[in-house]
Amino acid sequence: MTKPEAIVLGTIDRTSPSMWADMRLCGLRSLLASAPRAQDWVLHDPRAWLGTAFHRVMSAARIPGALNSLESVWKKTVDELATQAAHHPLDRRFTSPEKWPSYFIVKQRALALAAANSPPASVVTSQARAVTLPSQRGSERRFEARAGKLVGRPDYFDGITITEYKSSLPNREWRIAPIIIEGFQRQLRLYAAIIGETTGNYPDAARVVAASGETLAVPIERTACTQEADAAMSAMDSLNSLVAANTPVDQLAVVSPESCSRCFYKLICDAFWQSLPVSSTTSDGTFVGFVKSVESGADGDLYSVDLDVKASNQKIAPKQRIVLRKSIHGDLNASAGDECRVIDGRVGADGRIRADISTVVSKTAGLPLVVTGARGTALTR
Repeated sequence: MTKPEAIVLGTIDRTSPSMWADMRLCGLRSLLASAPRAQDWVLHDPRAWLGTAFHRVMSAARIPGALNSLESVWKKTVDELATQAAHHPLDRRFTSPEKWPSYFIVKQRALALAAANSPPASVVTSQARAVTLPSQRGSERRFEARAGKLVGRPDYFDGITITEYKSSLPNREWRIAPIIIEGFQRQLRLYAAIIGETTGNYPDAARVVAASGETLAVPIERTACTQEADAAMSAMDSLNSLVAANTPVDQLAVVSPESCSRCFYKLICDAFWQSLPVSSTTSDGTFVGFVKSVESGADGDLYSVDLDVKASNQKIAPKQRIVLRKSIHGDLNASAGDECRVIDGRVGADGRIRADISTVVSKTAGLPLVVTGARGTALTR
C-alpha cells in the first residue's frame, strides 16, 4: 500500500471568524482547516450541510416573487451537496440527503420560516439603504479589514443587522451549550468588527437564526468587537511565527476534551492519538488498536474486524469486534498486526463498540503525516 503524500502546513495569509473559532481551540486544527488536502481525511457532518441549505432558502426568500421556488432552491442545494459528497473519500456514504439527520424536520422548518419572513416586494429598509451602499449588503458579501488579513462572509447583512443561519441552536441543558453559544457570539462580534472597519459603519445588531425560528441575539459593542479582531490578528501572527520556525506539529496541538471531542481532524492528528486517553465530552467511542483478524460476510459487503485495544478515549472492552460495511465504511484491507484508528463508534453498556454511519475506521499506516514547512517534522508513529 502506497503511503499518501505528507500534508505540509504553511503560514496563513488571512483569518476569518470560522478560522478564529478553530484557532482559539487549537492552532493545529486551524492550520488543518486551511489545508485543502486535509479535507480528504475528514468525515463532514451533514447537519452542517442542512444549515447551508437553510441559509440558501432564507436568502432566496428575500427576492421578490421567489416564494414559489423555495422548494427548488432547497432541492438544488442538497443535490449539489450530495454530489460533492459522492466524490469525497469519506463523505460518499452521505449521498442520500433524505437520510441525513433531521433532514425532513429542518427542510419543513426552513421552508415555513422562509415563507413567513419573506417581505413584500415593495418593502425596502430605508435605514439600511442610507447606512450602506448596495454592494455592502446581501448574502455572503465579502468584507476585508486589516489590510485584507481579516476576511468575513456573513450569511446575510442588511446594512443594520448581521444574520447567521444555523440548522439548530444547542439545547441549553447540554453541558457544552455555553461553549457553543459563546463561539457564536464571538463569531458575530468579529463579523461586526470586519464590517465596521471596512465600511466605516458598525452594525447595530447581530443574531443567529435557527430553522426552528429560535433566535439568539448577540449584542454589538464596538470596543468588544475591536478587541475580538485584535485577538484574532495576534493569534494568527503568533501561529505563523511558529509555523515559519518549522515547529513540530505536536507543539501546535492542544489536546483536551474541549478541543478534541468535536474536531474533524482527529483521524490524522498524531498528537491526539499519542495523548490517549483523552476524556470525551460526548458518548462516542474512539480508540486505537491492533487487528487480530478480519472475517468477510456472506454478502460481500459486510465484514468484521477483531481488534486488541491499545488506547481509548473512555473505558471500553479491551477486545473489540466491529462489524463494517464496505459500502459505508470502505474496505479496510487490513491484515493481522496492522494498527487501526476507530472514530465515533457507539458504545454499548457492555463496553462494546458498534459502527454506524458516522464511524470511521482506518489503518494508521495508510494515513498521511502532517508536517510544518517544506522540511517540517512530525511525530514518529
